[in-house]
Amino acid sequence: MKNRLDMQSMIALIGSLLLFVMGHSLHAQSPGADSVIDFVPGIGAGFGADSLPEIVLGIPRGGGESEGSLHVLSLGTGGEITLFFDDHVIVDGPGPDLTVFENPFYIGGDSLNRYIETAVVEVSQDGIEFHRFPYDFVPGIEPPGNPGRFIGLAGVVPVISNDGDPDPTDPSVSGGDHFDLSQVGIPNASFIRIIDTGSDTRDEEGDLVVDNGLELPPQAGFDLDAICHINWTLKDAPFQVEAARAVASDRILVEFSKALEPGQDIPPDYFLLDDLPLSEVDTVILAESSVLEILLASPREGDPPPVLSVRQWIRSDGGENLLNPFEEPIEWSLGVEENGPGVKSVPETVLSVPRPNPFRGSTTISLEVREEGRGTLAIYDLRGRRILVLSDRSYQPGLYRLTWDGRDSCGAISPSGIYLVHFSHGGRAYRQKVVFLR
Repeated sequence: MKNRLDMQSMIALIGSLLLFVMGHSLHAQSPGADSVIDFVPGIGAGFGADSLPEIVLGIPRGGGESEGSLHVLSLGTGGEITLFFDDHVIVDGPGPDLTVFENPFYIGGDSLNRYIETAVVEVSQDGIEFHRFPYDFVPGIEPPGNPGRFIGLAGVVPVISNDGDPDPTDPSVSGGDHFDLSQVGIPNASFIRIIDTGSDTRDEEGDLVVDNGLELPPQAGFDLDAICHINWTLKDAPFQVEAARAVASDRILVEFSKALEPGQDIPPDYFLLDDLPLSEVDTVILAESSVLEILLASPREGDPPPVLSVRQWIRSDGGENLLNPFEEPIEWSLGVEENGPGVKSVPETVLSVPRPNPFRGSTTISLEVREEGRGTLAIYDLRGRRILVLSDRSYQPGLYRLTWDGRDSCGAISPSGIYLVHFSHGGRAYRQKVVFLR
């Protein structure tokens, strides 16, 4: 009997492992969000919270037009949640670009009389600056569940797509509420924030309007099922340039947004020096992690500093650039350490953007200290509370790399969110932002 139980347990364990592997494989290909950055529950929240974050990731499990789905997270009145697309970038393409799936349904089969719980939707490219989709409540339309009252809000259209059928990325059949990035004027987004409107609403500045006079239907909090992209591209750009500077008349340092992969090639037209591709300039290129050195083999005395242009792309299947902030070449007029006319001085200390960013597990913080002195490197949350001191020591000139694993000074894992990396040195303060994903 004992052996039989052990065998049953083993079969169950193998089955669980297979489901785990299959689920992660499917999740990697899912059009849905990949992680939850932040969840601020409102009054009455709680339903579905024990299944976070998985319950709001991946694809929807809609209940159709006649009943709501139970595969949801209730935000509660006034609650909000921020989700992140890690593998994909939502881009502004033809028609709507993303869909928010909630669980409204027809009351008594009447499509003009729906059970509706609404939310405003915001999007962001970097997780810092969010853009709110325009919306409006239209008073005087009966019955109160008439979807014509809730223009530009999520939580209005029933969810038809259930576990991939029909296609959740096809807005003509999926149901849910669709949003077009052109309405907020950004070309792409990776962060989506949903804010429950409750029985009241918020104005365009985000302040709560206590008496809106709209006689909204009773609500117990927006119930989020999933968010899926419609127009998208993979985050397949090999790297992005964060900064570039000349540290000598024949030496340029370029900092990438993430470390280069072993054997990763740099496109020949990625960099231009004075409008010439590097392949046409006598240079030597040395790459280490996320820093690239460009050595000019034949610098000419008395010449002005070179102008470095960078062409950064995220390409769609059609080949067009979808990363608008870097659509045009970014140019740096590179200064050197000499104090010649029109030459920029090099800062004493450089605090690079942590990499990877956003991160799970750990991120690397790079410092280039240019003068001797005591320095303190600490992590702060957005409320200004110092949660950890990574280093407090005397620094000599040189390159330093420190690692933060997302834990605070007590060893506890910090909540997902945005944090500040703060380095004080030589009477100056340097800051960078980093996004931690649990």
